[in-house]
Amino acid sequence: MALIVQKYGGAVLSNIAKIRQIADHIADLHASGNQVVVVVSAMGYTTDDLVRLAYSVAREPAKREMDMLLSVGERIAMSLMAMAIEDTGRAKAISFTGSQVGIITDTKHTEARIVEIRTQRLREALDDGRVVVIAGFQGVSLDREITTLGRGGSDTTAVAIAAALGADRCDLVKEVPGIFSGDPTIIPEAIPIPEMDYASVKGLSLGGARILNKYCLEIAQRYGIELRVGSPYKTTLINERTQKPFISVTLSEGFILLRGRHIPNILTPANDFEMAEIDGDKICLCRDSALEAVNTEVDFSAVVEGLSRMTAVGDGVHKICDLVEADEGVVKVYYKSSFYRETRVYFKSKDPVRTLHRVHNILIMEKDENSDGGQ
Repeated sequence: MALIVQKYGGAVLSNIAKIRQIADHIADLHASGNQVVVVVSAMGYTTDDLVRLAYSVAREPAKREMDMLLSVGERIAMSLMAMAIEDTGRAKAISFTGSQVGIITDTKHTEARIVEIRTQRLREALDDGRVVVIAGFQGVSLDREITTLGRGGSDTTAVAIAAALGADRCDLVKEVPGIFSGDPTIIPEAIPIPEMDYASVKGLSLGGARILNKYCLEIAQRYGIELRVGSPYKTTLINERTQKPFISVTLSEGFILLRGRHIPNILTPANDFEMAEIDGDKICLCRDSALEAVNTEVDFSAVVEGLSRMTAVGDGVHKICDLVEADEGVVKVYYKSSFYRETRVYFKSKDPVRTLHRVHNILIMEKDENSDGGQ
């Protein structure tokens, strides 16, 4: 008997037919002798709809009230999923909110962090032979306030629950069949990656790819939780270190370069910045939103706008610096940073997507040639 934690994202729960299909799968998994914990996101675009609703009544909704409102989406999904599982006649199910299942967080509304999970009620339900369905994305603070965990919070819930229970498996089920060598919506020839390491997935996510948030990955790495990310039929395995070669690239736009002596005074984590130093001056590459903080008291001597950032992870990705520079559509390359299996390049281009596409195809072709040569 295995203890399995599965998280289902909003896209795969977008209608009742999909919920029934997933409920059948979960019932089969339970009937095979497994203990099953299911974490659910809100259905489809429910969260977006709730955010719009909040801003229709308030110009700046209070964060506490936003948490109260947004937590409703997952509660709807958990109740429907538990009902659908029971309706199969093959499994008993019970739903819990984050607070009911003992997810204790800090007090930061809309971006709370989990500090403890009190698993007694969860374990009792599992020992009673039930499938446990948990509302993702939420918990309760030590001040007894409902909190939410920010973007990707349901993934964080699932991984934290898996760690707290010592689960045998943690599946993060999404519509896409795993992680690819590039975004298939802009690089149709992108190929699926069977296995990656935590650090590389974190690098991709921080680079702009909407895969998993860094807190989810940090929990998985800290507790050695292997993750299977993808559709019910095809996944990417994420673990501490894989020996299988892979390459993946992503693009993020809207960066600027600042040069001056007091630049750090205007930066916040939201500016997504990196720093270097040249001839006593600070060189900063950051989101263009940082310009809003620039005032006459800040000593900066250069501003270059319209930069893009390409992040590449995997084997041999240090080559992207030269590949980007060689692209005839690129005007300048301003900065590059490299460490284990990750390279980032900031560049100015008339068509950054074209540059990404070209670099991706060259890297993949070289990887395939090297793989063939090693056989």
